[in-house]
Amino acid sequence: MPRVDRRGADEVEIRWDEGPESEILVATHPTSTAASDGVSAGLLTSGGKRLRGYPRHQRRYFQLRPTDGTAPRWVAERRLGLDGQPNLRDLGGYAAADGRNIRWGQLFRSGALSELSEADRGTLDDLGIRVVCDFRTPLEREREPHEFSDQQPPEQIAVSREQLAGALQPDDMRERMSAGNFDDLEIGTLLVDGNDAFATSHRSPFKNMIHVACSAENYPLLVNCTAGKDRAGFASAVLLMALGVPRATVQHDYLLSGYFRREDSARKMKMIRQQVPPEVDVSVLSPLFETRPEYIQAAFAAIDREWGSDKAFLTDGLEVSLDQIEALRDRLLE
Repeated sequence: MPRVDRRGADEVEIRWDEGPESEILVATHPTSTAASDGVSAGLLTSGGKRLRGYPRHQRRYFQLRPTDGTAPRWVAERRLGLDGQPNLRDLGGYAAADGRNIRWGQLFRSGALSELSEADRGTLDDLGIRVVCDFRTPLEREREPHEFSDQQPPEQIAVSREQLAGALQPDDMRERMSAGNFDDLEIGTLLVDGNDAFATSHRSPFKNMIHVACSAENYPLLVNCTAGKDRAGFASAVLLMALGVPRATVQHDYLLSGYFRREDSARKMKMIRQQVPPEVDVSVLSPLFETRPEYIQAAFAAIDREWGSDKAFLTDGLEVSLDQIEALRDRLLE
């Protein structure tokens, strides 16, 4: 799969290790019309190509046109380089089982967008997001409201009408962390149980979200929670499953949150250490800031146990019709 990686403040590298030599066209939107107006950035060879002059706040899409005449491919940076949110990313480019790929610039996932810089707000304006499905609790939303610009703010839908993740309650956890009262917590177990609950007893917010996603007028669409890794992680998994993306890819996307949030997680752990008495062992909180394979695998296991398949989970557990799934795929796959 071709990919774009950031290599500096204004430099990206494009690679397609198993792809043919391709002309690179640069566009502001990933459409055929945009490609026809795109600017050529030279040829991509097996060694990859670095391009300068693309700052992280300047979202660009790259169409790779193989010189052998095969079908072109769109590619972009997966993570958007925001100052105030390290985990906003595009779900485009992932391959579905039928051979098609998710369109770039249509599905996004993120943590809270409550600490945005002016440049961040400009980046979000450029994305043209129409609807945000917010999985945070009312208290989380009150404490950290999103900071969209006034230019074209998206509709914000609070899909969660309940506390999620079973025993791992976000509001209660915040209070316990502030008080240094977490010695008895088994965070890893709570997150395993929480992901099980997402697919079973606490699935209604994800049902709300997928029905929003089935409406064509709601795109581009973004799903978020506070960190963008657990509730938004399973929401993203549901969207990817609905599009026919294999579980191995779903798990790969889930694990990316731990990688992209590593610096922010280290900063927060340091803050907690400074706030609690020295005798309190804050290392017990480490699993809370991680995305471990066993977390999302617990959701997969629950789906298999309770529903038998991803398809049955979608149709019976989330009450999405096969016609809705097919229309969603036609809209978002190319």
